[in-house]
Amino acid sequence: SRSSAASDVYKRQFNPSTQVGFHLPAAGAVKLEVYDMRGRRVRTLLDGSREAGDFSVAWDGRNDRGLAQAGGLYLFVLEFRGSGQVDRITRKAVLIP
Repeated sequence: SRSSAASDVYKRQFNPSTQVGFHLPAAGAVKLEVYDMRGRRVRTLLDGSREAGDFSVAWDGRNDRGLAQAGGLYLFVLEFRGSGQVDRITRKAVLIP
């Protein structure tokens, strides 16, 4: 049994999409965002409440406005707030044009 949130990007190099999987140890608020290497938020993939369990969210390499992003390194940031804990996990993946 895991006591904190856990996250993984299923394909570290991808074109045109990848899956971000994560485990929530308890019900709570979760936010999953994609950032470029300049620290700019590219896309919010998830922002809301979830029950405990395993989840998977796809990113299609597009920003919030639906525009395809350039190839390069991207950061997936998962923030979980639940059961009196706050976890922030970052994973990297490369979008190959």
